[in-house]
Amino acid sequence: MPFRASGSDRTDARFFSRPVEGLQDHESDISHNTHLKVVLRVKGCQIEKIGAMKLLLLYRSNIKRCYLSKETRRQYTVDLVAWPTTARARKAISKVRMAYRYFTDRISTINSTSRRRKTEVFYRTLTFNRTADGSDPLLDWGIMFSVIINGPSNFPSPFPWHGTSTDENERVMVYIEPFVNAIFRLAALPHILGISEFGSLYMYSGGRLWKEDLEGYGVFVILGCNTPLLLESYRVTASRNGDVETLLPCHTVVGVAYVHDYMYGRALEELDDGLFTTRILDIV
Repeated sequence: MPFRASGSDRTDARFFSRPVEGLQDHESDISHNTHLKVVLRVKGCQIEKIGAMKLLLLYRSNIKRCYLSKETRRQYTVDLVAWPTTARARKAISKVRMAYRYFTDRISTINSTSRRRKTEVFYRTLTFNRTADGSDPLLDWGIMFSVIINGPSNFPSPFPWHGTSTDENERVMVYIEPFVNAIFRLAALPHILGISEFGSLYMYSGGRLWKEDLEGYGVFVILGCNTPLLLESYRVTASRNGDVETLLPCHTVVGVAYVHDYMYGRALEELDDGLFTTRILDIV
């Protein structure tokens, strides 16, 4: 089913132009110059502040950023790959398993119920909870994910094998290959899986994060937008009457965000309960 993170009323959104100064342009070296910018003024609420990420895995990119210490990385990569694979598959599997183990360990009390819940959140976030064409994840994907996380012992024995090799490891790799390929190709734009130092899990699509300390980044639900958005906040100066400058907040869209439990209207329910408040956001 299509995402519907907020209501469909877009009447509060409107475009206007204004001159802004000091808006850093990541794609060029232009900054501290006055430009006429088109601004989309919307109503929305911030559901999560993004602090310092401890782990970032970027998909469909040759960039991998992991801010864990060498000792911690070693801890989470020991015996991660339980069977011989190709170098490419081993790298992909190691990324997923290291992130999974780090994420599931970010809870004070680990029991079967909490681990099962964290596993479901990780799996659904990893896949953006859908296939590339927007439909629900395939049922086999869950089994393939289990094989990746827990090793070949979870490999389904009835799996049809049309090859001539009797090597069990090769059969396992052929079985999980569709899922491994899918999670690295779910979108034409980069998918970024991040785990905050507080243990929150996020998936972004469509943009790049530029720094380790993500202070100033936040996940927002915009009224009338079907998905949460990752926004970066700025303070800029706006010229008024040619000589008066006022410090104003504005935001730029980094990408679409997947936040489990917030894709189908939870933010609207929490707005009604008074847990969030809407505010005016100027998106440049």
